[in-house]
Amino acid sequence: MGLFSIGRWKLRHLVLSWAGYWIALGVIALGPAIAAARHAAGLPDNTSDISLGFNNTVFNIVVREYGNVTYAAAPSIGAITFWLVVPPLLLWLFWVSRSRRQERPAELGQGSPPETATRRKEGAEVRRGTG
Repeated sequence: MGLFSIGRWKLRHLVLSWAGYWIALGVIALGPAIAAARHAAGLPDNTSDISLGFNNTVFNIVVREYGNVTYAAAPSIGAITFWLVVPPLLLWLFWVSRSRRQERPAELGQGSPPETATRRKEGAEVRRGTG
């Protein structure tokens, strides 16, 4: 298992992966709109227009410079919700399934039974085959 094996993650790793995902999603989704809006805002007066609207569950974002549309987007609430919720939820489900497998190695035929591991931790020797 490697360093980034999801089976070895703790809760903090999962939460950090969600935060990283949401930051990357924000940069990818909003980066071009912010760049276009900043450029338009720096132009002389009455030469650019930035509009943001919401109608029938759809956001409308339009940036115009000198009468030409330089950026336009119309994401729906459903699409926004999907990209914000579904990938982290799938990652969580995968993490839960992998974590449960790591907690029960004896049931899956891997490692030592839990009782043997507990006795070894307490410092007692475990001898097999003596009678």
